[in-house]
Amino acid sequence: MGPCELMDLIGHDTNFAVTNSVYAANFFDKRYVPSLVQGEMVAGGLLGRKSGRGFYAYGDGGGVPPLPVAVHEAPATAREVTVHGIGPIADHLEHAAIAALAPRAGARRATRPATGSA
Repeated sequence: MGPCELMDLIGHDTNFAVTNSVYAANFFDKRYVPSLVQGEMVAGGLLGRKSGRGFYAYGDGGGVPPLPVAVHEAPATAREVTVHGIGPIADHLEHAAIAALAPRAGARRATRPATGSA
């Protein structure tokens, strides 16, 4: 069991509360700063196994509503989009950017900056 699965098992609300108390008990030492990601997960109701979703999805979700999908069109003023990174997610983002910019007159192709590795 890895750390993410363990936090899902314990519950992100419980783990985040303990992390905050350890941080305060150690005079706010930077080594014990609570995770911002975990704080956002707790605020969003992703508590782990008890809510059916955390870092992983569990079972049929127990009636947990699906996470909303953000769908945005490129702003009307967008002429160029730069996609940072490599791999399947970056490829998908590049294709989506090209498709979103295609109807715009004078829009340039999405670009990727050099990664510095060969």
